[in-house]
Amino acid sequence: MTTRVTLNCQINPEKFDELIVFLKQNLPNVRNFVGNIRVDIFFDQAKQEMLIDEDWKSIEHHQKYIEFITENGIMDSLINYFLA
Repeated sequence: MTTRVTLNCQINPEKFDELIVFLKQNLPNVRNFVGNIRVDIFFDQAKQEMLIDEDWKSIEHHQKYIEFITENGIMDSLINYFLA
């Protein structure tokens, strides 16, 4: 069974341009990760929000991806672009 994941994030407006560069560098890795079907990013700049919208082959595939980006530091890097 496929799994849909959505995440709404408040962007730090001072880091928006850096976030775009980060996403351009890292989205291909997400899209090529085993089990990823689709990932799209949407922005509402007026609200300074970003929506991450993903489809995965299974919950397990998504969990393996989260473990991978947590262990290699990508998750920490991504979090730095958001407001607490």
